[in-house]
Amino acid sequence: MISLTDSYDAIAETRSYHKARKHNEIMDLLHSENGIKHDPDLLHAFNAVIEKSAMRTPDIG
Repeated sequence: MISLTDSYDAIAETRSYHKARKHNEIMDLLHSENGIKHDPDLLHAFNAVIEKSAMRTPDIG
């Protein structure tokens, strides 16, 4: 779970090597790594929590 939250945060923030991404882009990327980098059960649980979270990155911008 920590790996998922760290990945989400890293992708959501502007870094020297990439621009910040929108929520839907982040989730698409995390799902593309499902079963490879991230445990499918944990990704499902993370998705349920982040969709309702105030910490969720906006889809606009």
